[in-house]
Amino acid sequence: MATPRVKRPAPKVPEHEPTPETARDDDTWVTLAEASRLVGCSVAALRKWYADGDIPSRLERGPHGQQRLVPVSAVQQRYGRSVASPGLRSTRRTPTEDDSTLVISVAAWNDLTNRYEAALDRAVRAEAALVELRRRLEQLRG
Repeated sequence: MATPRVKRPAPKVPEHEPTPETARDDDTWVTLAEASRLVGCSVAALRKWYADGDIPSRLERGPHGQQRLVPVSAVQQRYGRSVASPGLRSTRRTPTEDDSTLVISVAAWNDLTNRYEAALDRAVRAEAALVELRRRLEQLRG
């Protein structure tokens, strides 16, 4: 016979966890998802970094419960160290102004190719129609 489950209360999380000295008071603290988007690293990497003590973090009440915040400058600094270390290069890159590489899925590539070919076909038909209309106009003027 199975024992009934007892619902335990969630552990209380302090509103602000202590932060290492690397975080400045005036630093911008953002959610993990936002830091990931801004810096270009994965959320999993951010979780590892704060768990290992590489970056400071704190928990704050959010619209849907507790959310983890990290300072942007510390994340940028830690990301810079991982990209500079051989063997630890992130597979996700932050776009730059001079960057000419774009990574997209095969499905997206195929969709873009199909759209391009359809647009090219429409352009060829429009050119042919233009030539025909000009020929008719010349006949009418003629």
